[in-house]
Amino acid sequence: MFRDISKFPAGFVSFSNALPALEETAQLSGLIVRQSNKFSAEGFLLTLLKAVSTGHASFGQMASCLGERESKTLSRQALHQRMKPAAIDFLQSVLQQTAASTAAAGRKDWKLPFRRILLEDATQFRMHPGNHPSFRAVANNSGPTAGAKVDVVLDLISGQLLRLFETEGHVQDRTLGPELLPMVGEGDLVLRDMGYFDVSAFADVESRKAFWLSRLHGQASATSGDGEALESLLAKASGKLLDLEVVLTQKAHRARLVAFRSSPEVASRRRQQKKDKRKRNGTQASKRSLVREDWTILVTNITPEQCSAEELFRLYRQRWEIEIHFRAWKQSLQMHKALHRITSRIHLHALMLAAMIFSTLAIRINRLIIQQIPGLQASVEKLFAWLSGRLKIIRRLSAELPLDPRHICRCKRKRKSLKQNGNGFRP
Repeated sequence: MFRDISKFPAGFVSFSNALPALEETAQLSGLIVRQSNKFSAEGFLLTLLKAVSTGHASFGQMASCLGERESKTLSRQALHQRMKPAAIDFLQSVLQQTAASTAAAGRKDWKLPFRRILLEDATQFRMHPGNHPSFRAVANNSGPTAGAKVDVVLDLISGQLLRLFETEGHVQDRTLGPELLPMVGEGDLVLRDMGYFDVSAFADVESRKAFWLSRLHGQASATSGDGEALESLLAKASGKLLDLEVVLTQKAHRARLVAFRSSPEVASRRRQQKKDKRKRNGTQASKRSLVREDWTILVTNITPEQCSAEELFRLYRQRWEIEIHFRAWKQSLQMHKALHRITSRIHLHALMLAAMIFSTLAIRINRLIIQQIPGLQASVEKLFAWLSGRLKIIRRLSAELPLDPRHICRCKRKRKSLKQNGNGFRP
């Protein structure tokens, strides 16, 4: 029923292979000034990783967890005193060094004319509303809210994690977008969702002799060379594909627009979602604006000679790689439980950094597994869940963890599903 993976041998992995020298990093950051049998850099990091894996993130629970590893137990008041700016500096240094080591061998299946494919996206973590002064999120009708946003930049070709940055939840993606621009070099492709849509950023990328690809923002105007509006062009189109040069917004930025007609089910769902959103805001969606919901619209500066319309859409679908990463990350950790407490900003910041370190460790270990077991197609969700489960039981990060490839292998059925066979789902 499933693919045979008995040819892949079992092995061992260790977190220490993906981490820098923790004691040296702790001394340089000022977290540890003198040695103690109650506190160590490895024990502190392991305690935070266990806190985000189990959700037991109070100072009492973390002090008890730290005492299981160290010779003597530290009180929760003493652990609270350790939560100072030096602890944040230590965690940020570990995160930067771990992220820098996530590169893998270059992928040879990419045949597109790009040096790197820089994929940027963001995800949010909710917190207890009482933490609004420390991590402010977008307010709603219920009152102030609290949350944090993590912005990720990943090179799809090498697999390297180039940037992992946390900020308050109210910061918009468009505000975070310009921070990527200094990384962009000649021949790079910037791949982002329409939340980062900014014509000025597109012009900046082009000035660096690089490429960009994005969905067209719903509020952004687009007209043809003779001034005809995009909605009019879409309404008159009879085929499933539209590929033409347009002028974006009032800044008159020239770009290539590629539109694929969506299926009736998808288009109907999009139109209803837009109507519901406008109704909540007390407005009404116009018939002209609903025309776009029948299409999936991309804009880019990549020419048809460099990539066909079909290749552009296959390329844009690679965004799902980071979406799967976010889903696996959130499902494997108990971040809602860990962050659902009123506490200090440094405590919350440390938990967020620990979750980000866990993410980089998972990416790094995934690369090590691919190198050790060629041909194994590992499931991101299963790998994250497996690592989270191991964190709950180990007492040292240097411990060797036995790995059975069957526990993380991506399963693929040889037979078609009932829906694929046209039988629908069983009642």
